[in-house]
Amino acid sequence: MLCNICNQSEASIHLTEIVENKIVELHLCEQCAQEKGMDVKTTFNFSDLLAGLAELTPQVAAGKQPALVCRTCGLRYDEFGKIGRLGCADCYKTFASALLPLIKRVQQATQHAGKRPERAPRPAAPAAAASPLERLQERLKQAVESEAFEEAARLRDEIHLLEERERRSSRKSTRAKGEAEA
Repeated sequence: MLCNICNQSEASIHLTEIVENKIVELHLCEQCAQEKGMDVKTTFNFSDLLAGLAELTPQVAAGKQPALVCRTCGLRYDEFGKIGRLGCADCYKTFASALLPLIKRVQQATQHAGKRPERAPRPAAPAAAASPLERLQERLKQAVESEAFEEAARLRDEIHLLEERERRSSRKSTRAKGEAEA
C-alpha cells in the first residue's frame, strides 16, 4: 500500500482514527510521518518490553522488590527490571520465583509446548533391543510421516523380502525338526 501523502513510497505506518463516528485510516511512509512531526520508532526492543513487565509484577507494584542477587554475575533483580536482560544462565535459577509469573504473563505458559518442524529428524528409538524387521518398520513409519514416499516404498519392499526370508527359514527349521524326530 502506498503512502497517502507522497503516493510513492510503501506505507509502513498505519493509523486508524474515529472522527465524527467515521473510521478514517491514514497510511504513511516513514519519511512523510517524520516530516509531519510524528515520532516513529521502527524497532521493537524485546528487552524494553520485559523491563516494563518486570516493573508491573505484583512485588514491584507493591514496593516489595525481591532482594535477589545472582551469585554468578552479581545482577540484582531491580537492575533486571530496569534493563530487561538477565546477566547469565544462573540468573534464571536465582530469579525463578519472580520470573515465572512474568514469563507466564508474556507467554501464557512456563514450559515450551511449541511444534517441531515437520522435516526435522525424529529422535531415534533405542535400536539395541529392536530386531532388523522392527527397525525397518520404524523407518517405514517415519518415511510415511515425513511424506518420503519413494523411501517408504523401498523400505516396504525390504520388509517384504525380510519377512519372506524369515518364513522360509522357519519352514526349514520345522522340516529339520520333523526329520530329526523321525
